[in-house]
Amino acid sequence: MFARITICRIPVWLYMGSMLLLAGRSAAAMSPEQVHLEIAFEQRGGLDAPHRWLADLKSLRFASLKLRAAQRNEAARMDMSGDPANRLAFVTAVLAGGDTLVLPGARVRRGELAALRSWIDRLDRGDVTTGASSATEFGLSEPQLRRLQARLGVPITSDTVDLPLREFLSQCQTKSGIEFAYSPAAKRQLSATAQVADSLRGIAIGTAAAIALRTANLGMVPQPQPDGTIRIEVVVRTDGSETWPVGHKLQQPLTKAAPELFESIPVEITGASVEKALGAVTARLSSPVILDRAGMAAQGIDLSKVKVDVPAGRTRYKPLLDRILSKAKLKLDAREDDAGRMFLWIRPRGIER
Repeated sequence: MFARITICRIPVWLYMGSMLLLAGRSAAAMSPEQVHLEIAFEQRGGLDAPHRWLADLKSLRFASLKLRAAQRNEAARMDMSGDPANRLAFVTAVLAGGDTLVLPGARVRRGELAALRSWIDRLDRGDVTTGASSATEFGLSEPQLRRLQARLGVPITSDTVDLPLREFLSQCQTKSGIEFAYSPAAKRQLSATAQVADSLRGIAIGTAAAIALRTANLGMVPQPQPDGTIRIEVVVRTDGSETWPVGHKLQQPLTKAAPELFESIPVEITGASVEKALGAVTARLSSPVILDRAGMAAQGIDLSKVKVDVPAGRTRYKPLLDRILSKAKLKLDAREDDAGRMFLWIRPRGIER
């Protein structure tokens, strides 16, 4: 069938009671003996992990060590008391997923007792914010989040289409100055032949990396380290898992962020695939346009097999795109990258991330 596109003039378990292990306390520099640690464990993680953690932590001789079930949406927190010579820290840590202990401003994996000691050393220097964790589910403080976004806000300056994914992530690490590490499962899943499917030039590093990883069913999670630095861990995406988002909610009206979407144009589309029609329209836009390829694949959406017709007439880019995308059950989202620059994210309806 002949396809014609004409676009003119277009520029559980609750712990009953307290498990309390008492030890002596030193009045010298901040040490485990001056820290009262309460571990709130998520019941979905089972019972074995909390008790393994408890056994490991006994060797540090905390002032007290308590294990209990976490409350809904409980966050890590810390309060300090006493004068500088006799300070005490009362810490609530959240055991997330069994192997990661979320502390205020840091995450520690099981077996990393040296890292936990390093975090305790920072308490004495006043480097850890007291009170409840107030930033994100990643365990970052507000200052940590701002610093991370500044580094991840550096734009991609070269073309990325067909670039090996491993090479692209290496470039992201170099440009941002943030270490990228890989979980064992992510290493197994990251194929040596995986490539970046889209042109991400001009998109902020954090958003671009999230897009490229999503296509491979991977995501990235900021991991605050006990020494105050932040590491990016690449992980396998699962239902309900929290990973770095593909952009953020637009902070200004779309008419202001992308006025070109509201320009009036003459158009006629006859018997074209959504793939060709979409390509013809978005090629005339200056705004970056990115497809949620993972979401489309999950729902079996093939743009080359869906046809669209638009009768001759005048319309604006936005309603034109909405009409084309609706044929394939897709939606146009205007989002901001990690530097606040607008881009267009095309995703299946019903998939918000």
